[in-house]
Amino acid sequence: MSKTKIGIVGIRGLPANYGAFDQFVSQFVKYSNKNKKNLFFFISAEPNKNKIQIENVHQFYFFRGKNFFILLNYLVSIIYFYLRGVRIFLFFGYGAVIFFPILKLLNCKIICNVDGIEWRRNVSKFKKKYFKFCEKLVAKINVNLIFDSLVIKKYYKIRHRVDGNLLYYPSDFTNKKKVGDKIKKNEIKKAIIVMRFLPENNISMIIDTFLELKKNHNINDKLFIIGRENSYFNQNIEPKIKNKSNIVFLGPIYDRNKLMEIWNSADYYIHGHSVGGTNPTLIEALSIGLPILAFNVMFNKKIIGKEGKYFSSKKDLIDLIKKKEFVDFKPHVDLEKFSERFVNEGYLSLIKT
Repeated sequence: MSKTKIGIVGIRGLPANYGAFDQFVSQFVKYSNKNKKNLFFFISAEPNKNKIQIENVHQFYFFRGKNFFILLNYLVSIIYFYLRGVRIFLFFGYGAVIFFPILKLLNCKIICNVDGIEWRRNVSKFKKKYFKFCEKLVAKINVNLIFDSLVIKKYYKIRHRVDGNLLYYPSDFTNKKKVGDKIKKNEIKKAIIVMRFLPENNISMIIDTFLELKKNHNINDKLFIIGRENSYFNQNIEPKIKNKSNIVFLGPIYDRNKLMEIWNSADYYIHGHSVGGTNPTLIEALSIGLPILAFNVMFNKKIIGKEGKYFSSKKDLIDLIKKKEFVDFKPHVDLEKFSERFVNEGYLSLIKT
């Protein structure tokens, strides 16, 4: 029996060492292989990736770059996949939407995870205009849309009168929290943040909070930062945290077992994301059972609930950490919708139908 060919466009390749999309594709491939789903994946990848053999995966290495070159990467990948017999395309992000009409004319099936409301991010005016155009176009073309947030799903329904499938990111950390003594409010705690270093993720606000806690409030909670360095981090964050005893930068960590150990060593998680959908790090914190301090936006509140602990400013975050009331808060969240089985089967159902 021949395998169904799936073209995946919009990630940087496997093994996953960038962000949520790549991480999901990595475990999606593993899930498909493990459960014998009879799929073969063609995946776009950057040339500097380590070329490794993955069962039922062919990676197409082509220069990615930035801006226009990303679109070129998308176009060349699409052409290459089509010539190799791919007729089902899975896109992560709507950046390649200008090529969707061509694929529709060629009778190809298109599945697109739209990501967040990209034009609200801290990007150039040109990118904002392009993202607004992409958002309108992807809503007009008849494709299978995936939303990773109920807020995003409602946004598209109200603004563009289009519906789609609600599929969050899966967590493989479910129920793996180590059992230990209850956190005491007067102890020094370990906080953790895991993110891409972007202004809209409020990394600067979180850093300033911990600097002030130590300097002016005699609170020595330790902040561990996990993420991949970029120009924003090097210019704006690194100088602030250099030689600071209560802030530790661990860099990017892609080994899931090692990451799990670090998550379990933390006493609470700070989620600074303010734009986009549901970030997988929030799901991981929930699945482990860590207390969460989250930025006060509807994307986060729809996941954690109204009774969650939220901040909108440095002052808010300082007050939350000083009072330590959050250590007793456990969100009442149905983790099944974040499970590997539920999410992966949701994607598979779109591919198979």
